[in-house]
Amino acid sequence: IGPSGLALRPGVAVGAEELAAAYREQVEALLEGGVDLLIFETFTDVEELTLAVRAARRVCKLPVIAQMTFNEDLRTLDGQDIEAVVRALEALKVDAIGTNCTIGPQGVLDVVSRLGSLTDLPVSAMPNAGYPRQLEGRFFYLSTPQYCADYARQYLDLGVGIVGGCCGTTPEHIRAMREAMAA
Repeated sequence: IGPSGLALRPGVAVGAEELAAAYREQVEALLEGGVDLLIFETFTDVEELTLAVRAARRVCKLPVIAQMTFNEDLRTLDGQDIEAVVRALEALKVDAIGTNCTIGPQGVLDVVSRLGSLTDLPVSAMPNAGYPRQLEGRFFYLSTPQYCADYARQYLDLGVGIVGGCCGTTPEHIRAMREAMAA
């Protein structure tokens, strides 16, 4: 489950109850589909993530992984620091805290290193395959499967318990990451 995108649309006003209802509807649809776990990912604002997790908790008791996306300065796109994010997510009693997307494998390593020092909760890392490049109207991610695999191993060395991929990762990336972690 991802963010609404409303933070990126100035002038669009949606009330908290309307937004919570939209998150509940998504969770209910996922429950009908038989999911075992909820991952909230790519959130840029901890307040919206808090609203989304609370909405989910009203309709189910599934485990929740809550992931924010960060810039190189280790702040969310809305300017929140990692410490504030950890405090907010721990207060929600989520099952794991993590990061995904945006800054590629190296940047995610920096974030999860900091996350791991701030919480006893399991940490998740799901980087994109680097910064995308646009060529002839299409986006391409330049990080190779081996590059992502090298970082996956480093995540494990930091104690990260959940490793995956985001934008631009392919089955080959995930396979290489799994093999590196198994070794």
